[in-house]
Amino acid sequence: MDIRRLVSLAFPELDHRARETIACDYFIDALADPDFALKVREQLPANLDSALRIALQLKEWTKDVDRIRNEQPKHFARKDREVTQTDSLIKTNEELRKHNTELQNQLAKATLRSRASNSVGRPAAKRHVAERTRPNMKLRPKDFAFWGCGSPDHPIRLFPNKKPEREGV
Repeated sequence: MDIRRLVSLAFPELDHRARETIACDYFIDALADPDFALKVREQLPANLDSALRIALQLKEWTKDVDRIRNEQPKHFARKDREVTQTDSLIKTNEELRKHNTELQNQLAKATLRSRASNSVGRPAAKRHVAERTRPNMKLRPKDFAFWGCGSPDHPIRLFPNKKPEREGV
């Protein structure tokens, strides 16, 4: 690049890093548009090559944005837009309300059928919880191991860390 060559001729006694920083600053200062130069500077280029790459990228992006602005139809011009409801939106909202009502009715019917088929008369999930927490009445005292006293109030399952004096009694 010519900038790099001119900086090396102007500052021959400086090391490469210092010359690169000065070249980068001179390049950005030489850009015609101060706003564009600010955008390049905001990207914090590390050297002259990165400053050039950033400037070229921003230039292409600016061209794309200008092209898109020129291609947009006039009715998309930036202005305050009025919010209106069209007939199609109203129909869509009415259809959604009807569909929602139908789904709620189906859910109510399914819940009633579930309750009717349940022998206990409550939802299946609650019935299963109740069955799991209800003590098993089929167990006989010989199925428990007691703490040597023989009392059904002291089963091993209530004291898991302690060993019984007699097992299987």
